[in-house]
Amino acid sequence: MNPDAAAYFVSSINASLAGDAVDGTFTDDVDGLPAEHPNAQGRIGMSDDDLAALRFATQTTSQHLIDTLIAAGKYNWQAFGSHDTSAPAPPGRGAKSISPASCATTMVTLCNATLQTQPLLMKMTTAAPDVNQTVAAFLIARPPHAYLGWSWESGDEKWNDIFYLQAGEPTGLCAQTAPGVFERAWTGGVARLDCNAWTADLPFPSL
Repeated sequence: MNPDAAAYFVSSINASLAGDAVDGTFTDDVDGLPAEHPNAQGRIGMSDDDLAALRFATQTTSQHLIDTLIAAGKYNWQAFGSHDTSAPAPPGRGAKSISPASCATTMVTLCNATLQTQPLLMKMTTAAPDVNQTVAAFLIARPPHAYLGWSWESGDEKWNDIFYLQAGEPTGLCAQTAPGVFERAWTGGVARLDCNAWTADLPFPSL
């Protein structure tokens, strides 16, 4: 609620993202007190009006941060439609992950062309048999703004060399070429996911 402190918060985060190697950041509790601590209000003796004012100030500062990040070509995880949860579809779309059981249903949902106007957050797997399928699903369905990873729980120990693949640029949208089979052409090749056999083709060059 202190304007100078709010301005310092925004400018400090922006400064921490300097450089082309950093795309964005994560900020917690963007809705303000009490967020994950429902007993906080009572413990510190804050009135309902005081709490509402603090929450509004927090949300205003968070929006100002997002605006300045966008102007700098960066982004904030909390600005995505799915908020702070990795999910392969916006809230309410029903899809939660790519798996053999949900593959076809999930891909039909994600391949809806209207979702190309919304950001996509897809949860990456660490299970070796499912890595190719997850990456194929991501490449086939992804809109212009998309993230594949583990939210703020990412770490070097989760790295997979599949991230070195160079798909290039998409030359079309997702196509279901047969029941349960999905493809998308890229300048580097055609990504293909067969939900029936749970197989994926990623014929792309790698760094």
